Amino acid sequence: MTRPDSCVCCQAVSAGQDPRLAWRTQIRQHIARYGWSVQQITKDPPPHMMYTVGLTETGLPELLVPHVPPAQAELAHRVINAFGRSATRKPFVIGERRRLANFTAVVSAFDGREHLGGVELLYGDRFHVLTVEIPELLG
Repeated sequence: MTRPDSCVCCQAVSAGQDPRLAWRTQIRQHIARYGWSVQQITKDPPPHMMYTVGLTETGLPELLVPHVPPAQAELAHRVINAFGRSATRKPFVIGERRRLANFTAVVSAFDGREHLGGVELLYGDRFHVLTVEIPELLG
């Protein structure tokens, strides 16, 4: 039996189901409800990173926020959602600096695919990603 707060993939494995299918189903539901989902990649040692999954469906690049200190994860989640909403109104441009509330987005190209399995699982290689550095998260 799995803990109720365990991840959907762990629950699927415990139930003898395909974890990728379970994850894909959950993410699709989240995208249908909210427009996108935010994935957190925890690294050891930190810092962590977060990225969106779902902006691709609107023709926008996904957003990746690197260097998220563990203590700032909840705040970073709210900030990436705010910048996601902002991007749907006015798409980001490489080299742009955008101020939103008390945070600044510094936008650059992202040419890697490592750690973006969630996006690849849904879109294959048909997606683009922009790096959104948020200096205020670093303290």
